[in-house]
Amino acid sequence: MDRVIYYGACLFCALQILAVAFLMKEAYGRDIFFAALLLVPPLFALKALVNGPDSEERRLARKLRKAKMQQELEALSKAQA
Repeated sequence: MDRVIYYGACLFCALQILAVAFLMKEAYGRDIFFAALLLVPPLFALKALVNGPDSEERRLARKLRKAKMQQELEALSKAQA
């Protein structure tokens, strides 16, 4: 399921880039600059998707944080008792 969401997000970012390219082709003057600003979000999103942590790494980090919190909770409960 993670792969479907990943590829879907990449596809929609690419479609948005193509739509902005079409807008830039049809625009003139200062409108080209404002259309180019629309490229910023999908480019950053693609960068985050490609270079960000994968799903397994996020899952392991979440388990590690949970285990550390459980250890701290046990230490606190022993200190109070």
